Amino acid sequence: MAFRPLSVRRGIQEPFDFHPGIPAHIKVQLAEWVQSFLYHRYAGAYESTVNSVITLLQWPITAADPQRRLQAVMERIDRDDDAFLDLLDLLCGAASPDKLQALDLILDTGMSEWRVRFEKPQGLEERLTEEARTAYRTAVSVGDPASEHIAEAWVKAFGRQAEAGAAWHAAVKAVECLLQPIVEPKNQRATLGTMVKALRAKPEKWRFAIASADGDFTATPFLGALEIVGYEPGRHGTDPSRATIEQARVVVLQTVTVVEWLRAGALERV
Repeated sequence: MAFRPLSVRRGIQEPFDFHPGIPAHIKVQLAEWVQSFLYHRYAGAYESTVNSVITLLQWPITAADPQRRLQAVMERIDRDDDAFLDLLDLLCGAASPDKLQALDLILDTGMSEWRVRFEKPQGLEERLTEEARTAYRTAVSVGDPASEHIAEAWVKAFGRQAEAGAAWHAAVKAVECLLQPIVEPKNQRATLGTMVKALRAKPEKWRFAIASADGDFTATPFLGALEIVGYEPGRHGTDPSRATIEQARVVVLQTVTVVEWLRAGALERV
């Protein structure tokens, strides 16, 4: 299970969520990452790089001494999160793959809403849309076993120490919790696999609220969405290394949607 502090388990503190701006608990690490571009412990400030930063970001820093200009840059980002993000975004364009990986690790472990875009143009990008975050918060607000599994899947997919297989597995469990009473109510050992098989064998036994393009209101349209969740690689003799964190994140986002459909009664036995 994903770690949750005692205060969260007792209901005293809200569950961990992504942080906007520059999270205070990783501000020092991010400042050290910036300084690796702008300062050398023996040579002092890298004057040309500091000047480029000031020019490209159009910051009104006019100190003549390079060390004072560097100090002004660091003071600006310390008091202004938007300036800090602008600087991180700018420096990504000049960063080596190793430095990009280091920055992404800091942002990921600190649960920042921002992550590194490794493809050119390199920079920062939002980790999730507000719509996705809102859907997640709604999905875990019910307080049932499915909510617990979704919370675990989310942390493993988007939070500290991401684990693709664990995220995928928890997502499957969330769907199984809500699908079993609808598809195999007498089978307490029902799995996603057995329920997909039952839905596929006789889709006309269920009605789905959203029809297909040809007007099909059976379980068939629902199966298309459900099969995106599927079983994580590593199950049934498949190669577990095939589960990437990118795939797991897509599955978790799809699971949030499927769970809300099931709660809303979108799939029902005829």
